[in-house]
Amino acid sequence: MQTPPDCATLRALTLEGTHTMSGKRYFEFSEGTSNKFWEVWIEGNSLMTRYGKIGANGQQTVKDEGSPAGAQKLYDKLIREKTGKGYVEKGGGGNGAAAPAAAKPAPAAKKEAAPAAAPRAAAGPVQVEEGFRRFEFVEGTSSKFWEVKVEGEQQVIRFGKIGTAGQTKEKDFDSGSEAKADTKKLIAEKTGKGYVEVGGKAKAEGNPELEKKILENLNDAAPYLVYADWLQGKGDPQGELIVMQTNKSASAKAHLKKHAETFLGPLAKFPTGEKYGKGYDIEWQFGFMKELTIRWETFGYDSEDDPNGDLSAILELPTAKFLQKLTLGPCAGEDEHTFDGVIEAIAEKKPTTLRELYLGEIGDWDISSTFTGDFSEIAPVLPNLERLTLRSGNITIGKNVSLPELKELTIETGGFSKGDLKQLLAIKAPKLEKLHVWFGDDNYGGDCDLKSAMPIIDGSAFPKVTDLGIMNCAFVGEAAAALAKSKLLKQLKRLDLSMGCLSDKDIDTMVANKAAFAHLEHLNLDDNALTDASKPRVKGLAKEVNFGKEQEPDRAGEDAYRYVSVGE
Repeated sequence: MQTPPDCATLRALTLEGTHTMSGKRYFEFSEGTSNKFWEVWIEGNSLMTRYGKIGANGQQTVKDEGSPAGAQKLYDKLIREKTGKGYVEKGGGGNGAAAPAAAKPAPAAKKEAAPAAAPRAAAGPVQVEEGFRRFEFVEGTSSKFWEVKVEGEQQVIRFGKIGTAGQTKEKDFDSGSEAKADTKKLIAEKTGKGYVEVGGKAKAEGNPELEKKILENLNDAAPYLVYADWLQGKGDPQGELIVMQTNKSASAKAHLKKHAETFLGPLAKFPTGEKYGKGYDIEWQFGFMKELTIRWETFGYDSEDDPNGDLSAILELPTAKFLQKLTLGPCAGEDEHTFDGVIEAIAEKKPTTLRELYLGEIGDWDISSTFTGDFSEIAPVLPNLERLTLRSGNITIGKNVSLPELKELTIETGGFSKGDLKQLLAIKAPKLEKLHVWFGDDNYGGDCDLKSAMPIIDGSAFPKVTDLGIMNCAFVGEAAAALAKSKLLKQLKRLDLSMGCLSDKDIDTMVANKAAFAHLEHLNLDDNALTDASKPRVKGLAKEVNFGKEQEPDRAGEDAYRYVSVGE
């Protein structure tokens, strides 16, 4: 008697017979520094995708379309989109060849103990090998040292009696961030037991009284020049830099180069003159960094970059004492792009003078595979922040965020969830005047709808907003209709509805309520689903209307799968 096929076999036969083109298909995109894969297949009513950097396991998404036909429709559409963007199918189309897994490096060999250090005089300076942090414990007959450093994914520890080489231990972690987190925990344990950090560069001496005068008005030259006199009296080259830059002297550039390590710290070793890739940009004012942009390598698997260590050292520089604007990224890890390391550095160094923070430039990463880290960890140390941009596929605002001086907030993401929105609505920002939110695609977590967004639209969450962006939004038509009846619209000066699924029918609704919109100074309708028929009709909806050049009517047609500009 023949054994009947099991359920899995029946299912496979069914798929083979009815959806011959919906099996697993694998695509790759390689251009410049971008090197990524995308895989798609159907399981029952659901569309499955897997994507990421070639060589990594990537991430997987599941989209329930309600029926095999619905899943097939989306399957075909996404493949057309990917191939249109330059993805090339590999593995014969349907074989489902997976991206090769990244090989894990073999554990590093144990290093021999360093030569014995000569006993130091009690009052002499402590020499610490570059990269290490050294801690000592001296009490009674006990005289011990403990040193630690992180090299990539490896933690190196040396310990023993002061004056000896001691012992060396090495430990490998799955990622550099795990190694740093464990090191931070060990340091806390050691200092909790009475160990004291020694060695390293002495912190520059400050003058609190003169610095207080500068803080009263960061853009007034007069107190900086008084500070310069004090620095020059101590022989500090920054005093001369203040005078040179205030007087716009041509010698300032040469002076910066001569003292690059003192003024720039780790940035002195960064490439210069590069618009993209690793590098930095500084706007100087009166001998101090006013605006700073830091870029690390876009991908971290072959890089020795240390965003956490770099930013920590930079924020300790005397030249960064009055930093007002900071832009960060890319700062990739081994298998993901996350701002955890720079958030940790900001939380520790507390740059309270910051007025503007942009977190984060992501380079060639798909936005859906990037992470901001938890912003709530740094909110308490940014009491003067006025402008904030968070850009990532996975944004965590966190709980109990209070930004008393914040005037402008921009959220740029391909998937803003209801949970994310709840955190946004809980922010205490009584002075907020500009709010732009990219809501994203539900394939990438953007499951917000009109009901969840109403506290923004009706003004109850942020009642002082005059510049509103409901952007990259699938329900933008519903939002526009709700705005027409909202009290908030009366106080808006600028409205941005770009990058979404706004259709001609939605324009009909707006035109029917033209009187409600007509006071707007600017209305942005770019990159939606409008046809040319709507172009003359939008005139009069605001004093200035940007219809844009990037309209895609197929986005919101009756039979179309509604999609936004940025999802992946």
